[in-house]
Amino acid sequence: MQPGKTNILSTALLGNRLVRTASKKGVRLVCTALIEVQAIQTSETFQAIKEVLMQSAVVVFTSKNAVQSVVPVFESKVPDWKIYCLGNTTSGLVAKYFGPRKIAGIASSALELAHLIAEKEMSGKVVFFCGNRRRYELPGYLRSRRFIVDEIVVYNTAMHPGKITEKYCGILFFSPSAVQSFFMANPVPPDTVLFAIGATTAAELKKFSANKIIVSEKSGKENLLNKALEFFS
Repeated sequence: MQPGKTNILSTALLGNRLVRTASKKGVRLVCTALIEVQAIQTSETFQAIKEVLMQSAVVVFTSKNAVQSVVPVFESKVPDWKIYCLGNTTSGLVAKYFGPRKIAGIASSALELAHLIAEKEMSGKVVFFCGNRRRYELPGYLRSRRFIVDEIVVYNTAMHPGKITEKYCGILFFSPSAVQSFFMANPVPPDTVLFAIGATTAAELKKFSANKIIVSEKSGKENLLNKALEFFS
């Protein structure tokens, strides 16, 4: 680390522009990708998505990856869906591709979203487009309220844990999967500040560490970086 510089580790790639932004503020930003996300492009997955496209359905998205994995299949035909989703990045993509009027509800965490769905829909079937490492809070809660939850896995998240040999003042985490991948191979010094993209990622961090956790109110990689830059300024 250069003398007089704070060093921050990002567990996702942020791009040269944000690295330069950090450097201008006296922060050395090091990026390493601890997970890899890939859409599932099998005929079975395509067929499952197309079947839902032809239905009037209550649909749930809790990640931008799910939205990005589904969109190429519907070929610009806007389906008759009521969509519930997490806020900011995910809801922004839903509004872009499906239209803002299709959004029936937005929440800041998967469990809050499940409560909202149960309150507004009362009962019935919900289609949950998700990844292979999806969390259990949302489908578990809805099933406890007698909803039928059809989980369609549309993307895979692969872990790429690596040993971090350098000590960092702060570490940025953008998903629960990145948290899990990091702690597979690394402890964290007690004085390192952890930054989480949202409440769900922060909750995952609390399972592994008692360190100070700062949560970004807004999603998006740049927003979390800005939160860290403000903290260390």
